Amino acid sequence: MTKHRTFFSVMGASILVLVAAAKLVSAAGHAGVLDTPDDLLLVPRRWVLVGVGSIELLAALVVLFPRSRPAAPYVFLWLGVCFAGYRVAHAMGQFTQPCSCLGTVTDSLPLSGEMVTHLLLGVIAYLIVGGAYFAFWDRGSRPVRELV
Repeated sequence: MTKHRTFFSVMGASILVLVAAAKLVSAAGHAGVLDTPDDLLLVPRRWVLVGVGSIELLAALVVLFPRSRPAAPYVFLWLGVCFAGYRVAHAMGQFTQPCSCLGTVTDSLPLSGEMVTHLLLGVIAYLIVGGAYFAFWDRGSRPVRELV
């Protein structure tokens, strides 16, 4: 495995751990918005934060194991496409509230909502572009059949 693939995997896993932690901390809070239904999934936002945060944490842990690291680009690509799909559906639905992708933790950050949105779009781009690049164009010295 090339050092670039390893760097991509470790950075992607680190980002997922941070984002998952923000979601799980938010889900443990007492804000009233957590008990309101998500605009798209129609289940309480608390459940969405716990579910997605758990998936992100599991994905981060899986790709950090050396034997599963070759699958990291595919895992990150899949997650990035899922996140992008949720964002597109949210935008097309013309909902009044912004995406609460990080839960209520963003209220305590010294960043504007617009800045957080741009950062999260950057994370999505990192996962999709990096995942696609390492999955389909830079396979290193290993044949495709060994990567999946």
